[in-house]
Amino acid sequence: MPNDPVPVLELAMLYDVTGRNDMARKEYEKVLKMDPNNEFALNNLAYSQADDGVDLDNALAYAKRAQQRRPADPNIKDTLGLIYIKKSLTDDGLRILTELVQSDPKNATYRLHLAMALYQKGDKAKAKRELESAMQFKPTGKEQTRIKELMAKIG
Repeated sequence: MPNDPVPVLELAMLYDVTGRNDMARKEYEKVLKMDPNNEFALNNLAYSQADDGVDLDNALAYAKRAQQRRPADPNIKDTLGLIYIKKSLTDDGLRILTELVQSDPKNATYRLHLAMALYQKGDKAKAKRELESAMQFKPTGKEQTRIKELMAKIG
């Protein structure tokens, strides 16, 4: 079944988990050639691009397409929030990420992204509180590194 996007998507997600972002993005793009509306590939590719600061306009387009398919999905909303931060659309990012943290306060990723937006907005005290909270909710190794880096900037 060479046109089945599922194994390709699974490979992309495996690359994602192991930190091989370039390889993951290539596989997500293959999935989208087979299934242009695959919301998981759209969102994951958008997130990867945003996370690495690669082609943010394209990332935003992918995330918006994913959101059209799954408008209530918090992971897609988080991706949009991260993209807005990376594009310096801080108020839009803050709005989305504040809602996400209110709806899922134990999510370390949402708290980290909210802290990034708060820091970008200049509210270091609130950003620091969000980072401290994020550390309590089992962030990934990569997130722990980012939390420590942002904490060092805040002082």
